[in-house]
Amino acid sequence: MDILRFPTLLSASLTFFLWNFVLFPIIFLFIKDPEKKRNFVGYMTNFRLTQLHVCNIFLAAYVTIYVGPRRRLHLGDAVAAASMVVLYVLF
Repeated sequence: MDILRFPTLLSASLTFFLWNFVLFPIIFLFIKDPEKKRNFVGYMTNFRLTQLHVCNIFLAAYVTIYVGPRRRLHLGDAVAAASMVVLYVLF
């Protein structure tokens, strides 16, 4: 399953940066009610979402860098990543 290392890192990176630096601040700025803001921050910082959106990037980087044999990325990695993105968008 060496071909899945790059798509895993790519999807974890996109999730991390989009949620933490794009979507979370935008949604937070558009919420006007202080109670709803507090609930939103509480929801976004619960264990499950923190694990999904923050810890996942470190796990993916660790797996990509330290696990398995080191090799250069090649066209197959890009094709696998693009295929996973297309499948994610469609389904």
